[in-house]
Amino acid sequence: MDITKIAMDTVKKLKRIEFLDGLYFATIITSLFAVSKGISLSQIVIAQGIYSVTIVFMEVPTGLIADKFGRKTSMALGYLASALGIIFFTLAPSVIALYVMRFLQSTGSALVSGANEALLFEAANEANLNYKKESSKLNSNSIIGLCIAGIIAGIIYQIFGSSSFIPLLVLSALVQLLAFFYSLMIKEGRKKAKNPIVEEELKAFEILSSTVKMIKNNKI
Repeated sequence: MDITKIAMDTVKKLKRIEFLDGLYFATIITSLFAVSKGISLSQIVIAQGIYSVTIVFMEVPTGLIADKFGRKTSMALGYLASALGIIFFTLAPSVIALYVMRFLQSTGSALVSGANEALLFEAANEANLNYKKESSKLNSNSIIGLCIAGIIAGIIYQIFGSSSFIPLLVLSALVQLLAFFYSLMIKEGRKKAKNPIVEEELKAFEILSSTVKMIKNNKI
């Protein structure tokens, strides 16, 4: 298989993985499940805060993993971390388990973020495809998957009520595991990447830092 065919195959796999990632059936019922287990809304909000803060500070460390061990490995670990988080919270629902799940989910998101974009960029160039066009297709696949998951989860919850919580959580974990295995099937080139992810992440932090300074010092 020549480089162009491998690159085309990579683009197709990335699109399928993005669709699978969108099939997050647990999105609309995780908080409801937590409440049913006696977890307060304030604790649920704190857990979401943990997710948001962690994903920011994990961008550079996870970028190191992608640069050292490969982008597909970083992606696979990201989906695995997400699945393990869901499974842990499902098996032992508690405040600590919720916090751990959000931490694992945010770390997983950071592992995937950047790695999938870098893979797509390199594959699109090798296959003579328009990166922006292919990137928009990836985003569309994710949105379509999310819509489908939301509709299905909503209907199942309406029919079965709280008894649907665990099956939907387990289904979400299984889909994330499928994305994990599918990521490992990607054939990534062995040559060193031209644009290390860590450098890109550091540039993003520099832009963020300069923006904060500008807002702080600008009276307007």
